[in-house]
Amino acid sequence: MSKTFLIQSGDIILSSSTSRPIMITDRDKLSQDLAEATSISVQANGFGFGLDNLIGQLADPISLRTDLSRRIRDGVDAIKRLQNQYVRTARPDNERISRLVRVDVNQVASTKTTYVARFDVLTVSGDLLQQTGVLSGS
Repeated sequence: MSKTFLIQSGDIILSSSTSRPIMITDRDKLSQDLAEATSISVQANGFGFGLDNLIGQLADPISLRTDLSRRIRDGVDAIKRLQNQYVRTARPDNERISRLVRVDVNQVASTKTTYVARFDVLTVSGDLLQQTGVLSGS
């Protein structure tokens, strides 16, 4: 089993009873990993979606939506590859990605420089994780 600290708003959350970091595993860990990947640049090992590199390129909505979708697909594939490479035998099925089910990227009508990306990931155990990210150029 792999586990990590529970992080909320960039802070490690401590247990009120023990003052030690709260650890998460399974589906919660995968959800947190996906949320982190949407918020960072692509790292040397491929982790991260690199959505931050799209800021300032909001002039062409069709190209931007296509690029956002591609980066999400590539990022999920990279996480899946990393999962298979590291701790595969100890990683529970509800923490391992089976496949990306859906990616929807839409421009917010009232704010032409804001896009909402929603994507669903199916775990090996059959759990569906839904993630949402917002890219705003304003």
